[in-house]
This record gives sequence, C-alpha cells and structure tokens, in this order.
Amino acid sequence: MKMLTLKQKLFVQRTAQSLNPTQSAREVYDCSSGSAKVIASINLRKPAVALALKEKLEISGFSDETIVEKLKELITANRITEYKGVAKMTNLPNYPERRKTLDMVLNLMGAYPPSRAEVKSVKAEFKGKLKELNIEQLQGLLGKKSDDE
Repeated sequence: MKMLTLKQKLFVQRTAQSLNPTQSAREVYDCSSGSAKVIASINLRKPAVALALKEKLEISGFSDETIVEKLKELITANRITEYKGVAKMTNLPNYPERRKTLDMVLNLMGAYPPSRAEVKSVKAEFKGKLKELNIEQLQGLLGKKSDDE
C-alpha cells in the first residue's frame, strides 16, 4: 500500500481528533471550505488514507463495534431541557442531533459518493492556484489515481 504524504498524515491525525474531515482538510491544506470538502472526500476515498484513519479511530476507541453501540444510543436519544437551572431528560426525540451525528459517521465511513456540484466548484476555486498544487493534488482534481495506489 502507498505511503502517506506528510499532509495526508496530518489530515488523518486531525480528522481522528476532530471527527471533521472537512475542517481537517481546511487546516492542513490551507484552503477554502468548498475546496476542503473536495479534498477531504478525495482523501477519504484513498485506500491508504482510509486505512490509516480507521486504525487511528480504533486506537481512540472508535472500532466498528463501538460505532454500532453509539448509533444504537443515538437512535433512542432524547432532548434535554433546562428549567430554572435544572436539566431534565424528556421523552421527545432529538432529531436534529441524531441526523447530524449519523451524517458525520456515515461521511467518515466513506458512505457518500462525491457530488458533481463539489467537483465543479473545486475547478472554479483552483483555477488561479494550479501552480501551487503538487502532483498528487492535481491528480486528485482530475480524478486520476497515481501508479502507487
């Protein structure tokens, strides 16, 4: 399997800590949020990056089993309300938090394919910065895989 670049290693490390691949890409690659979404998606589809992230998450306690357990907890998560400074669990489902967390986990697991809109936006955003990109980033933008993958 291909070795990770320094930026890919940093991406994996920050994603494992924050559980937010887009924010991690934005910090590591110093780019806009639109570009970061695409870079994160490209990185997460690379087998070497996906494996490194999975290993890092498992070390942090995010094995497949613990993710399943957390998902089970989220399915029954309810709202917490506060009245006069006292927090109280309700019987009302916390749908926004459930959806947000499930979406994040599915994204981390690579369950979503990149959308055409993301690819189109990255072409527009990188138009003036092509000279600053390395060969791997250019290949990623063009959708080409390197010989080592």
